[in-house]
Amino acid sequence: MGSNDGNSYRKELKDLLTKDGITIDYIGTVKNGNIQDNDNEGHSGATIAQISGYADTPLRQKPQVVTLMAGTNDMIGQDVANAPTRFTQLIDKIFTGSPDATVFVASLIPLSFSQSNVDQYNSRIQSLVQQRISSGQKLVWVSMASVTNSDLADGVHPNAGGYVKMGQAWYNGWVGARQRGWVP
Repeated sequence: MGSNDGNSYRKELKDLLTKDGITIDYIGTVKNGNIQDNDNEGHSGATIAQISGYADTPLRQKPQVVTLMAGTNDMIGQDVANAPTRFTQLIDKIFTGSPDATVFVASLIPLSFSQSNVDQYNSRIQSLVQQRISSGQKLVWVSMASVTNSDLADGVHPNAGGYVKMGQAWYNGWVGARQRGWVP
C-alpha cells in the first residue's frame, strides 16, 4: 500500500541476504512488486483468521523460513482481546504444516489509531513467542520498533523508508537465527 513499487520489505531483505551470499526463493500465491521473485502471501486488509486460511497453500511447499506479521487488522475491532490466541493458533498451524521451519514473528508497526491495542498485542505475542522459544520451537522475535509513525504513508501502511527499516529488522532476525544454526 505505502510502497510505490509494491515490493514491501521483500526487496530490502533479499538484497541484504544476497550480499551475504544467501539465496532465497519467496513463495506464496500472491505476486506483488517489480522484483523478479515477487511471490508472497501478504494479504492487505486480512485478519489473523483470514491469514490462517490463506496459509494452507504455501504450507504445502514446506517452507524452510516463514516471515509472519499478522494482527494489524485485528486491532480495529476484531475481538482484540483474543487476537494473541488466534495468532498462536496460526503459529501452530505453520509448524504442523512445515515442522522444520524457522518462523520469524514480527511485532506490529505503529498505527495512527488504536496504538494502545497494538502495544498490548505486541507485548502479549512477544511473551508467547519467548515462551515457545524457551520450550524449543524455532521462533525468532523480530522487533519492528524502528518503524515510527513518520514511516507510515497513510497512518497504517509503511512508506518506502518504513519498508527499508522493516527489511533491515527481518535481516537482523535472520542474523540471530543464523547464529543459532537455524538458517543459512
